Amino acid sequence: MSQHPQQPKQIVMSTQAFLILCRLFDSCYDQWKENEDLEWLVESIAGSLLPVVSGLQELKAPPARVSIQLTMPQMYFLQKHVDAIYRQMQQNTDQPAGSRELLEECLRVLTPVEV
Repeated sequence: MSQHPQQPKQIVMSTQAFLILCRLFDSCYDQWKENEDLEWLVESIAGSLLPVVSGLQELKAPPARVSIQLTMPQMYFLQKHVDAIYRQMQQNTDQPAGSRELLEECLRVLTPVEV
């Protein structure tokens, strides 16, 4: 079965939300990579996130917003992970409100708009 290339979509989000997304992804990276069925997707997501992280590290003052390119499968995978974390956070009332807002932003930009 051959893979059809997906056209990436440009996603724009606040730098803070992007960094939260990267931390969440990084926290599960090793576990996901062990799953042969997910390995290609996880590696492709890492390949999309890492150049932006590297670019931010080179800047003295990070921009307010960042832009990344993700395919629909990448967006769906990340959205499902962020949604699971967000649901856990809703049950845990001692989480800072700012974290909840950043996760909500991630969910907004990762949820595809149906046409």
